[in-house]
Amino acid sequence: MKSKVHECVLVAGTTGLGGAERYAVDLYSEMRTAGIPVGLIGHIPGWAEAGLPIFGRAGLTNKWGAESPLLSLLKWPLQCIAVARIARKHRGATFHVQFKREQLGLSKVLRRYGNVVWTEHGRFRRSWRSRILGKLYRRTSRYADSIIAVSSAVASDVKSVGVSGRVEVIPNTVDVSRYAAPASGEVKAAKKRFNIAESEVSALWIGRVETGKRPDLAIEAAVEADIDLLFVGAGDQLETLAKGIYAPKRVIFAGHLADPTVAYRACEILIFTSAGTGEGLPLALLEGAACGLILVTHPSSGMAEPVVQLDGVLASGDSPQAIAEAVRKAAKLASQEPRIARALTSRSDWVSRHRMALKVAEDD
Repeated sequence: MKSKVHECVLVAGTTGLGGAERYAVDLYSEMRTAGIPVGLIGHIPGWAEAGLPIFGRAGLTNKWGAESPLLSLLKWPLQCIAVARIARKHRGATFHVQFKREQLGLSKVLRRYGNVVWTEHGRFRRSWRSRILGKLYRRTSRYADSIIAVSSAVASDVKSVGVSGRVEVIPNTVDVSRYAAPASGEVKAAKKRFNIAESEVSALWIGRVETGKRPDLAIEAAVEADIDLLFVGAGDQLETLAKGIYAPKRVIFAGHLADPTVAYRACEILIFTSAGTGEGLPLALLEGAACGLILVTHPSSGMAEPVVQLDGVLASGDSPQAIAEAVRKAAKLASQEPRIARALTSRSDWVSRHRMALKVAEDD
C-alpha cells in the first residue's frame, strides 16, 4: 500500500523553557527531516530558532499559572477563536497538544478539523485542585484519539483518573548524535564562553525557572559546595534570583539558550532539585547523562530511582548542606573518570513511534 503523510500541527503556548519545550522542538525537527509537514499554532521558545514553521500565535503565550487567572479567562475566548481560524486552514491534520490549557480548552474545537493527540509529560499531583483537574481531564479526553505518556508512571496516573482512550508509553530519550560526551577542545571552548576556569569542575542547573523546580536550592547547594554553577533557563523567578541574595559571583546566569548542548559541555555535574510534584521523565537528566555529566538529586525530587540507575549521586536529604555534600562527592568522581565512560549512548526508535502515535503516516 502507498503511505500517505499527514500534516502534524503542535498547538502550544508558553514563554518558559523546559523539557516539554525541548521535547517538542527536537521531535518536530526530526519529523520534518523525515519529510513530514509540521507547524505550530502558538509560541514555544526555540521553535523559530530551529527554523520550524509557525502558522500563527493565536495569542497563546504563557501557560496557566504564568499570569493571573482573571487575565487568562478574559483572553481565552479570543484565543479559542484565533486557534479555530488557523486550524480550519489545516483541516485533516493531526493536532498535537501537550499542555493542560490547550488539552482542556481546545481539544473539542481542534477535533472538528482533524485528529487530536495529547502528550502527557508530568505526574498528577495529589490535591483537591488535581481532583477537579482529573475530572475535567477525563471528560475532555474523549476528544483525544490517543494520549502519549513519557513514562509508565505518567501513564498510570492518566489511567487512574478514568481515561478510557488509548494511552501509549513512549519514554523520553535524546538524540545521542547531538548529546554526547564532548571532546576536550569542546569542553575548553564551552567553559571559556561562560567564563568558567578550565581546570575547575563545574555544575549545571537547567530548566524552567519556577518555584516547583526549586532553583534556589541548587544555588544554595552550589555555594555551600564552593563550586561554579551554570544556571540555564527562563521563567518568572529568574530576575529575582539573579538580582537577589542568590547571586554570588560563582553563579553564572545564562538565561535561555536556544541550543543547550554548550551548557552540558561546560559542566561535569547536573543538579536536579525539583520538588518532585508532577515530574514525568525530565529530558535534562537524559541530556546530562548522554553528555557524561554526573547527576545529583535528592530523595524527594521524584527522580531518585532514574538518577541512581544512571550512576548518579543521591543526596541524604533535600537541604542545601545535604545536596552540597552530594555535589562534592560527584566532583570527586568527575575528576577520577573520563566523561566518555559515563555517557549514555542508547537511542530508541523515538521518532518512528511518535509518527505512529500521532497518526502522521497512514496507509491509503
